[in-house]
Amino acid sequence: MGLLKNVCLLLLIIILPACSSGFGDSYISDSGTFRWSDTKSNWENSISTYEFQLHFELDGNSPIGGALSWEVFWLNHMKQVYEKVDNGDKNIRYILKRRNELGLPNITGWEQYLRNCNYPKDC
Repeated sequence: MGLLKNVCLLLLIIILPACSSGFGDSYISDSGTFRWSDTKSNWENSISTYEFQLHFELDGNSPIGGALSWEVFWLNHMKQVYEKVDNGDKNIRYILKRRNELGLPNITGWEQYLRNCNYPKDC
């Protein structure tokens, strides 16, 4: 029983700081919705996640989270970014740019999630 208690305590020591720091760059907007701030750490975390997801797709794996296709996965993600990330256009432009650079198929329907886009010049 003492070993289990020590393991649980160790897990709490490891997990709690990660959880609390993971939400440090976020806030509740005036309308009461959760939003991610446009900070350097959030941007770096996003890039890391996008690169993993893009290469996972490039390697021929099935879409993450049970999406019907990678296009559906990315459109759902872009919608979430549009609704919940400050300056989300930057994230969406990055995804589109990297998809193009990696030779991944074009996604249709993403235009609705960019606020200030003069396609194709700015996107």
